[in-house]
Amino acid sequence: MKIISVQDGDTFTLEGEINVPQVIRIRLADIDAPERGEAFWKQSKEILNNFLRWGGLSIEVPQRYDTPRDPYNRLIAYVWTHDMLINLEMVSLGLATVFTPRGPAQYTDAIHQAQGLAQVLKRGVWSQPSHRLCTGTPRK
Repeated sequence: MKIISVQDGDTFTLEGEINVPQVIRIRLADIDAPERGEAFWKQSKEILNNFLRWGGLSIEVPQRYDTPRDPYNRLIAYVWTHDMLINLEMVSLGLATVFTPRGPAQYTDAIHQAQGLAQVLKRGVWSQPSHRLCTGTPRK
């Protein structure tokens, strides 16, 4: 797999092979990261990019979802680099929050726990309680 681009802290594009070589847009499952123009967008995007560059990536589609793609045709997935679940780590750092529009899946509980710790420690977006991701305000 080759990383082509990172759009923000929860979406990236890679070149991979599922039967045939193809470009695949991935949306990290169970999380929502700041959008362009919001506080922590740049940091979130940079950290995701760094994690992806570590290599050893594996993609895991949540078992509970009836379709593995979102309305933008992105593959919704848990992404691992070696033994680290990137989705969970982004939340642990306060660079994303829990987002489960389709209901919980296999790692949702662990990601919720990571968010609780990030809140207590006021990491990332949690250092700004009025941030859209902290207040539950819908995206624009």
